[in-house]
Amino acid sequence: LAAAFALWGNKMDLSIWPADAENSSLDVFAKILHAADENLLHDDTDVLTDHCEKLKERGDGKIDIIVDNAGFELVTDLALADHLVASGVAQVVMFQLKSHPTFVSDALEKDLLETVEHYASLSKETYPNAHAAGLRWKEYLDSGKWVCHEDNFWVQPSPMWEMPDPLRSDIKERCDLAFVKGDANYRRLLGDRYWDYSSPFQDVV
Repeated sequence: LAAAFALWGNKMDLSIWPADAENSSLDVFAKILHAADENLLHDDTDVLTDHCEKLKERGDGKIDIIVDNAGFELVTDLALADHLVASGVAQVVMFQLKSHPTFVSDALEKDLLETVEHYASLSKETYPNAHAAGLRWKEYLDSGKWVCHEDNFWVQPSPMWEMPDPLRSDIKERCDLAFVKGDANYRRLLGDRYWDYSSPFQDVV
């Protein structure tokens, strides 16, 4: 469920969903989740679940979330990272963040830190769950269970196979699982090229 929230959180991209939109007060995200199954091109939930169980058994899982947008989507990424640590699937979650905002909603380290601080500062009486989450997230950052890393690569047009060292070497040697978020990163995985429709996605990436 946490993975589904993070996946479909991209539909709430601030660059296409301004805060003053006419229906911003409606539960739009609930409708997106309701239609999630029929909008998936391919579903590897079973493979993901099996891999996560193996990482949980190992007890030392290192997982990256390649972040896309600040705002609502970033909160769903934080919720996913929270679940990964709390469930024991991940010992450490690294957020791969952008070095500068190419687009208005691109998430930087300061966006993540400010979001965590905002949740922690909410009224305990009015927003008890959000407040508790913010305090927990701050503890994850302070203890090193959550790590932020910015890199220029995430704001460049290069495909994933042109990822420079040391970023490529670090992810290859350290990371057990990466959640790749957003349209731009999807395009990086495919090299933004025309592939035969019958080409298995696994072969392309």
